[in-house]
Amino acid sequence: MRNSKLIVSAAAAVSAMLGIGVASAADLPMKAMPHPAPVPVFSWTGCYIGVHGGGGVMNDTNTEDYGGGSAPGGHIHGTGGVAGGQVGCNYQMTNWVFGVEGEGYWSGMKGTYDSSYNEYNNNGSLYYTDFTHNQTQNKSDFTIAGRMGVAFDRTLIYGKAGWAWGKFDVFDNSGTNYSNCNGSCSPNNLNHYSYSGTLNGPLFGLGIEYAFTQNWTAKLEYNYIMFGANSFANTHCYGQSGSPTVCQAYGNTSLSADKQLFKFGVNYKFDWGAAPVIAKY
Repeated sequence: MRNSKLIVSAAAAVSAMLGIGVASAADLPMKAMPHPAPVPVFSWTGCYIGVHGGGGVMNDTNTEDYGGGSAPGGHIHGTGGVAGGQVGCNYQMTNWVFGVEGEGYWSGMKGTYDSSYNEYNNNGSLYYTDFTHNQTQNKSDFTIAGRMGVAFDRTLIYGKAGWAWGKFDVFDNSGTNYSNCNGSCSPNNLNHYSYSGTLNGPLFGLGIEYAFTQNWTAKLEYNYIMFGANSFANTHCYGQSGSPTVCQAYGNTSLSADKQLFKFGVNYKFDWGAAPVIAKY
């Protein structure tokens, strides 16, 4: 009997101790569940350097003045490719991206226009042929433009506006080829007009750029350049078959042009001064 009482007393003591331990644990503060580390969002802030290539179409108009008043010249359409490089810097504020970019590129855009006129003898045989070969070539361009766009994380849609300078060479070969003269006409006459110079005008563009790593981006861009008219001094070279050619200054020609370009480029972005944008929870 006495042993039974001892067992009941021991069980009661153990139960009381366990109850105190559970109550003490319930009073302890709960540790907060750990949050995952914030994920950095891509930032467009930084400077970059890159290369590009592409092509497009060109139109030019020239008006000739040889001292006897102006005469309408030609309208030449051409195509060709471009290849060069660019350097610039961007700064991102929330989703807005502002920047400035300079470009320089070689241009192979060239337009040509050929025409001829035949003169016949009374008997219907060919007497002579007048021919003309016009060529306008855009040799190189340099541009400076501001950029503004909206970033969707690694994708940037932007517009640009600025100024462009283009180097142009123009050639105008013409002459008269005689045939069936039977020695009664002069040798073939040859003429060559040429001038070179720089045109400048506004540049407008639209583009989309994607960052496929933290530092490498690729872009697709459209440009429209409207070169204003400028006047250039002509050089006229002339002569006859088998005779020395004589060259001299010969009036002026006013030239204007516009271009539409489609370009693909790749940039390497340096993270100088770039602070990563942190995703919020």
